[in-house]
Amino acid sequence: MPVYRSGDRRYYPVDWAYRTRVAVLGATRERGFNYNLRHFILEPGGVIPLHVHTNVYHLQYMLRGEIRLRIGDEEYLVGEGDVMYLPSRIPHRYENNGDGEAEFLCITPLIPDRMEILEKIGGSGPEAPKD
Repeated sequence: MPVYRSGDRRYYPVDWAYRTRVAVLGATRERGFNYNLRHFILEPGGVIPLHVHTNVYHLQYMLRGEIRLRIGDEEYLVGEGDVMYLPSRIPHRYENNGDGEAEFLCITPLIPDRMEILEKIGGSGPEAPKD
């Protein structure tokens, strides 16, 4: 199928993040793709905690809103139209401090990878980050 309709998209909560959901936009190896394309939405106050990937790098495009992005020891305010490149093996974190939702597209290669979460933001489930 060459066209994936927006109405067919399903968003799922990211269970290790806070106030964050994601949809996979049709990219799977079974369909002949070598890359994964995902749409992330961070609600106001949403956090994707500090984590690192062993092999996977990310190419991301900010669709809407603004996030504070940490890559290694550097922090960036990223807004609509900005492009982000996150190399593998470098810890990264996302936070939406704005009043509206923040959205970005994320492209990663479909290669073996292991992700390690370096920051706990909740007990048995995601909680609001501590001030």
